[in-house]
Amino acid sequence: GSKGLTRKLTLGVCCMQNKATSNPMQSLLRRLDASGAFNIIIFDEKMILEQDVSEWPIVQCYVSFHSKGFPLYKSLEYVKMRHPVEINK
Repeated sequence: GSKGLTRKLTLGVCCMQNKATSNPMQSLLRRLDASGAFNIIIFDEKMILEQDVSEWPIVQCYVSFHSKGFPLYKSLEYVKMRHPVEINK
């Protein structure tokens, strides 16, 4: 049986590199990781900017942070296509 085993949720973090590496974001990601509830996938800025959203990783939960140069339309397209649980709408 799977008694005592907890399944981690995949959490996609979609933001520009400067946002992903900021101290507040790193602090947030450390806390989420320490919870043990998530397998965190940080979407690479090059992927966000250059790849079609159909090529982005498929995640169960999704959070995006808008900043200068962030293609919000692609983030919205990803949510429409994959239907993840959105942490921040």
